[in-house]
Amino acid sequence: MRRYRCSGCGYVWRQDTTAAAEPRAKLSRRALRWALEGIVVQHLSVARVAEGLGVAWDTAHDAVLAEGKRVLIDEEHRLDDLSATGHDVHGILADTITTKPLPDDHPAAALLWRLTRITTPEPTPHEVPMADETSVELPGPDDPATRLALLGMVRDVTGPTPPSDAMLRHELDRADALADSPVLAERLHQVNQLAQDYYASCFPQSWAQPYLAERLGVDLAGHPTIQPGHAPAGWTNLANRLRRHGVTDLEMLTAGLVKPASTGRLIDRFRDRLTLPITDQDGHILGFVARANPTIPADQAGPKYLNTPTTPIYSKGDQFYGHPTATSTPVIVEGPLDAIAITLATAGRYTGLAPLGTSLTDQQAALLADQERVVLATDNDTAGNTAANKDHFKLAVHRTDTLRAELPQGSDPAELLITHGPAALTQSLHNATPTIDRIVSYANDDAAVDLALSAIAAAHPSAWQSGLEELSEQTKLPQEQLQARLVPLVEAWNDDPREAAAGAAPQQRGPFQRAATSARPGHGGEVPQSRRTAAPHR
Repeated sequence: MRRYRCSGCGYVWRQDTTAAAEPRAKLSRRALRWALEGIVVQHLSVARVAEGLGVAWDTAHDAVLAEGKRVLIDEEHRLDDLSATGHDVHGILADTITTKPLPDDHPAAALLWRLTRITTPEPTPHEVPMADETSVELPGPDDPATRLALLGMVRDVTGPTPPSDAMLRHELDRADALADSPVLAERLHQVNQLAQDYYASCFPQSWAQPYLAERLGVDLAGHPTIQPGHAPAGWTNLANRLRRHGVTDLEMLTAGLVKPASTGRLIDRFRDRLTLPITDQDGHILGFVARANPTIPADQAGPKYLNTPTTPIYSKGDQFYGHPTATSTPVIVEGPLDAIAITLATAGRYTGLAPLGTSLTDQQAALLADQERVVLATDNDTAGNTAANKDHFKLAVHRTDTLRAELPQGSDPAELLITHGPAALTQSLHNATPTIDRIVSYANDDAAVDLALSAIAAAHPSAWQSGLEELSEQTKLPQEQLQARLVPLVEAWNDDPREAAAGAAPQQRGPFQRAATSARPGHGGEVPQSRRTAAPHR
């Protein structure tokens, strides 16, 4: 395809390849004048002129260039008409030629183009289109719908959320702790395994065995993956046992299995507790989570759940109790027993994951970044709903959709398993609905509306419109108003998802307090099935 560009004004000529080549035709002087006038005065393209003359593009192109050169350059009185209109002909020519040099290819055409741009008069009023011929005004770039469309395109091409500076510093600190450890990681794994063997041997005939069977409906003694145990009451049972196996005090201290007493001697960290090992993907024991004896008053037993302290190989915010798998749907719960209940009841279709702390951490959320969706099955009470809400926004940082399981009011997965059986627990997970629907359904004041808009902004762009429609129906607020409020929230999520998720945190408690205390009729405060399904973020 032939192209020509003017180095002075940047105009580009391009050959029209839609017209088939044909033999060159000779044009009359009148036809040439019409063609030149059409280009100069009416701003027709060469292709349009060629169509009007019934000739090929090449024929019209070459003829117009030749006629333009003759009229503008060769004719003696070629500029008389231009002077008569009041133009400074010599000044125009000087400016046209000296501002930028004419191109080597087709200088006459370039000169014609420059003169046309300078001398073409403004359109007269009668040349302005009638009202019914005027194009409909399109929305500007600041129109909320336009902004959301553009922001949606940006969201679609944005890559995975990178680790935050705090996460990177934490990773470096963990690496330094392991490098500076006085005991090798392999040895710490061995020491923890020796402790697990002792706890497992103490499990039968302890209170922990019937307690766990009562909570989960099955005796788990000797289970190969759950490996329940019991840390017996007494100050130094484990320490004495490990010393007999050649474990040094430094190794026990580094593993977090013992701690110094006020007298200076080492005592067991876990005493009279149900123990569950925390493992990595390879099965190495990193630490333990231990449940207090429920028959002992809380002021004497200490915290309900006690974890291994931070060690060179364990930090409770870095992993879950339980492991995400490629063949099951992860379910986030509040406690280890709930995680076990999920995994047992569903025969591996779902995998229970407990954060081992008060809430999901950034490191744990990053472990689920590759999951298409995650079910939130926290307790159906105020604390559980607040935790689920926080977890939703933590996971939204990685564009992971969340679904909310509907549990009976005030219950947890382990309780649902024991009272209604595995089928009921499995069905509650299967019937989980998008968390965003639950948030929207409780948008009954301005703070709750802001929270719902934050949830919509964090969702996939394909869910924005349906989310706005549902929120408008719920609140009776105009969609246009909600759309305008949504724009800055979407911009914030596009710019910095972590900061946007943190910004939603102060709004979380209010709506979910009401959600917990004003559950809707049905099985545990169900919300109506959404007209919309959760859209995948990838």
